[in-house]
Amino acid sequence: MTQNALVIAVLSDGMARVKVERVSACGHDCSTCEGCGLMATPIEVVAQNPVHAKVGDTVTIKSGTKRVLKLAALTYLLPIVLLFVFYAVSRLLTENEAICSVASVVGFLFGLLGAVYSNRSGEIETVIQSIQSSEEMPCSDM
Repeated sequence: MTQNALVIAVLSDGMARVKVERVSACGHDCSTCEGCGLMATPIEVVAQNPVHAKVGDTVTIKSGTKRVLKLAALTYLLPIVLLFVFYAVSRLLTENEAICSVASVVGFLFGLLGAVYSNRSGEIETVIQSIQSSEEMPCSDM
C-alpha cells in the first residue's frame, strides 16, 4: 500500500512523523468527498526515514499490506464468528432460546473487545520510500 504524505516532524531515532490523507476503499479522496456523510481528517503516522526526509517534504510512504489485511479481518470477522460460536456452544448446553440469544450477544461483545484491542496494539510498519518534493526554507541572511 503506497500513499503520499507530508513530513511534519523528524524524530531522533531515524523515524519521521508524517501526515497522511485518508483514502477510501472506493478509491476516492475522503477529505474532499461527502458521500458517506463524514469529512475525514488526516491521520499522523510514525514511519522509518531511510531517505532522510525533512520537515515540509512531500514523500511517498509504503505500509505492509499483510498487517493491514490481518487487522481488517480481525475487526470485521471476529465479532461475527464469536457470535455464532457462543450461540452454538450455548445451544449444545441448553434448549432455552433466551440463554442462547444472550450468549450470542456476549460473544459478539467479546469479539468487539478483541477487535478494539488488536487495532490499538497493532502497529503497521511504514517506511518512507522517496521524496516527491522538498519545501525549501527561505534564507534569512539580511
